[in-house]
Amino acid sequence: GPLVPLNSLSIDHSHLVPVTAGDAVELVGAPARTEFAPYLVDVEYRRLGPGPPPGARRIRPEALADGANDAALVTVRARLRHRETTRAGGRLREQFTLDAAGAMLEARFEGPEANAIPELPGDALLEVTGLCTVMPDPGKRGRTVRLWLRGAEDVHYLGRPPFWDDWPMRQLALGGFALTFGTMTWVVFLRRQVRQRTSALVAANGQLLENAARLRQSEQEVQRALRQEKELSQLKTHFVNTVSHEFRTPLGVIMASAENLRDYHDRFSADQRAGHLGDIVEASRTMSGLMEEVLLLGRVESGKVAFKPAPLDLRSLCERLVEEVGAATDQRCPIRFACALAGGDARGDDGLLRHILVNLLSNAVKYSPAGRPVEFRLEARDNFAVFTVSDQGAGIAAADLPHLFEPFHRGANVGDVAGSGLGLAIVKRCVDLHGGTVECSSREGDGTTFTVRVPVFGRLA
Repeated sequence: GPLVPLNSLSIDHSHLVPVTAGDAVELVGAPARTEFAPYLVDVEYRRLGPGPPPGARRIRPEALADGANDAALVTVRARLRHRETTRAGGRLREQFTLDAAGAMLEARFEGPEANAIPELPGDALLEVTGLCTVMPDPGKRGRTVRLWLRGAEDVHYLGRPPFWDDWPMRQLALGGFALTFGTMTWVVFLRRQVRQRTSALVAANGQLLENAARLRQSEQEVQRALRQEKELSQLKTHFVNTVSHEFRTPLGVIMASAENLRDYHDRFSADQRAGHLGDIVEASRTMSGLMEEVLLLGRVESGKVAFKPAPLDLRSLCERLVEEVGAATDQRCPIRFACALAGGDARGDDGLLRHILVNLLSNAVKYSPAGRPVEFRLEARDNFAVFTVSDQGAGIAAADLPHLFEPFHRGANVGDVAGSGLGLAIVKRCVDLHGGTVECSSREGDGTTFTVRVPVFGRLA
């Protein structure tokens, strides 16, 4: 049985008790050991009869060499590395080299061939039960662990081990832990780098957007300046063309009348001399009016004309303007004025209103057939004074309506009617300064109506 090695190793000690395989015994004694094997001192025993050996303890492979399981019946799971068999005189001696999770140990069996351990495949996974003996290495370099087997019943074949069983699990676990930790550390580092780069990119993108917005704003300002420069250039061109055209006629009249008076003064009668002088005065008045319109538009465009509200009598103002325009146009067309004001205090800019209404009334008379009446109406709507000027003239072509308030623009159907193209531009600028609106309703051949709305009553004035 499993205690035979104890007896055989201590054969020279007569007080050691041999034990027969298969017997159940109760031993009482003091444990001791020699350099190579354990033994009992002062043993008393009582034979209990045939029976199984005591139960084996299942232990971990790393606990085999610590000496705590010396002389104990243990069960260990291990892999078969080498097997050596010797036969002599009908008896069998087998020695196994086992690998228990990296700890190498020996397993031995001595007995009749009838109790031989069956053939096992190489590298088989076994569960081995036997008496554990731990013996110091003679070279003092370690310990030798040996299991003593009783027979085939102490060896159980579990099959072939999985392919990863040869792997150094501790090293793999440490390597996996190191790899996992390194991966997590790298991921954290990458995340931090990504956050930093993302923040930097967001900041750079914001800066680029700001720069782009500033560039767009600068581009818009440049485009606006270019448009203004272009408009100014066109305005200058129109001014030169208009002035040269409009001044040519009155200057020609003045020069012709002056030369006639110089050369034929004595030959002309008093009435003829008065006629030439009248032509000179009329031409001078035309040139003066043109220059006044140009200078007024220049002052308005440059911001030198300001809105200066003051109390005023709208009815009286309109009646005076009707008389002035009628006198200036030699009563060419009658101006019929209708006032629907119900009273109330008005505040407005007398000068701006004068420029607005004089230009509208003068144009209505100028472009109407002689004798056709011009309708002029004044009424109040909410806080606004509404001025309406309607004529029965040639009207305005649809293509000219979008450009109606541009400086120096004249309609295509004006014919040979003299004009500078500045009157309606002055009207629009003055209405804007007064905080009002001006609208035009016209159809070619069917007259024109201008409606001006300016705030002159209540809090809007």
